[in-house]
Amino acid sequence: MTLEKLQQAIKTHQNGNLETAQKQYEAILQKDIHNSDALNLLGLIHFQQKDYEQSLIYIEKAVRLRPKAPEYHNNLGMVLNSLGRVEEAVVAYLDALELAPTYADVFYNLGILENNRHNYQIAVEYFQTCLNCDPTHRNVRNGMAIALIRLDKLHKATKQIEEQLGQHPQDVDALNNLSVVKILSKDNYNARKTLEIALEIDNQHVTSRLNRAQLILLEGNLRDGFAEHEWRLKSPGYEQKFKIPRWKGEAQPDSTIILWGEQGLGDALQFIRYAPMVKQRIGKIVVSCRPPLQRLLATIPTVDEVISSTASITAHAHLPIMSLPYVFHTTANSIPAEVPYIPVPTPLALPGDKSTLKVGIVWAGNPKHPRDSRRSRSLDEFAPLGSLPNVDFFSLQMGKAKKQRPPDSLKLIDLTHQIEDFYDTARIVAALDLLITVDTSIAHLGGALNKPVWLIIDEIPDWRWQLKRKDTPWYPSLQLFRSQGDYGLLFKEMAQALSSLNNRRT
Repeated sequence: MTLEKLQQAIKTHQNGNLETAQKQYEAILQKDIHNSDALNLLGLIHFQQKDYEQSLIYIEKAVRLRPKAPEYHNNLGMVLNSLGRVEEAVVAYLDALELAPTYADVFYNLGILENNRHNYQIAVEYFQTCLNCDPTHRNVRNGMAIALIRLDKLHKATKQIEEQLGQHPQDVDALNNLSVVKILSKDNYNARKTLEIALEIDNQHVTSRLNRAQLILLEGNLRDGFAEHEWRLKSPGYEQKFKIPRWKGEAQPDSTIILWGEQGLGDALQFIRYAPMVKQRIGKIVVSCRPPLQRLLATIPTVDEVISSTASITAHAHLPIMSLPYVFHTTANSIPAEVPYIPVPTPLALPGDKSTLKVGIVWAGNPKHPRDSRRSRSLDEFAPLGSLPNVDFFSLQMGKAKKQRPPDSLKLIDLTHQIEDFYDTARIVAALDLLITVDTSIAHLGGALNKPVWLIIDEIPDWRWQLKRKDTPWYPSLQLFRSQGDYGLLFKEMAQALSSLNNRRT
């Protein structure tokens, strides 16, 4: 009788009726608290409902009752991974493989885990093993395509996508991945067509919506692009942080608003420019952001208070900072571009001869950024700049990349020991004659302070730098050095430009 009821519950579960299936599993457990299959499957339902803590309780009980069931260990790995307990998830997956060495789903899950850890080559190897175990696996080619795109192996990614679409022509994830390949291949026309097909199949597909937003913004249509970009708020991880209303731009002179940082530090620096416009409609502005930005953003006159991302405060409305251009219907001609919009702090006294050109450099961004391979450079590539006389170079590079040794020609003065947060960085930038950087947060800082910035970008850059431009409407003081695939040539051109700049000073 119990087996029959379990089979009924499983059928209900497979049909997608989670609420009824949950009740059926619970009824089985009321009569048989040691039914490991019911415990495992009830845990799986809680996992599907994103109730990971409760899911963990049930699946751990199932594992204790039947430690040699590989599917239990696989499910345990999925839950632990979702809880951020990644190393424990790896152990659970490996336990499953010890029991079932050709368990394709486990290799797939390990591939997804390594994709999320930006270990793309390792992910490819897991995905390939999954395919070897099960050539018909439903999702593995999508996962492999993402890893190959991140590795900039677009031809191989395309092959995986085409094979996936050959088996599943209505697969929106595969179509979305194909659109990414088209964008990176400078084929915006077919990227747009591919996204249109994907959204005809599922117009609620968030990732496709966001890629369409990126494409629209990249082409310079800011108003439509920012409207589409609001779909990011439906992404996993964008849970509602506040129980107060989301601000829509209406005048509330006696109210308090929380503007909260949501993505990168550079995004907050770029869009805090809207604070004076918000202040015209709202009585008090509170900015919620990560600690490195707090001291700097607190200097903005229209910002009344700055709090940490985890602090609580009484307010009447909230808005994610990246929604400000949408709320204000921003176009290319209406970007608030009065600079500096962050007050320039007292410049730091820099070492060296006062007569020399002071140039700061940053060669790498966040290594975990999905576009890092297209954004960061090696310090060795800056060698052509080092041959110029009467120039002092200062390193503002943070993170692991600062351990790179400069080429012999480049005499580099490291200032990072004087940097605790962005306020300290702003004091250094204020003292520079020029900042040369890859696409990372310090570029936005330099632009916000209206300091000369030379930005090194890929041929297909982040949306905000658009296509084929040498300038940007976001920052009047910023000049774009856009690679055409040959960074060696780009750095030689930059060395010539720097020489000309230096000659004009003397």
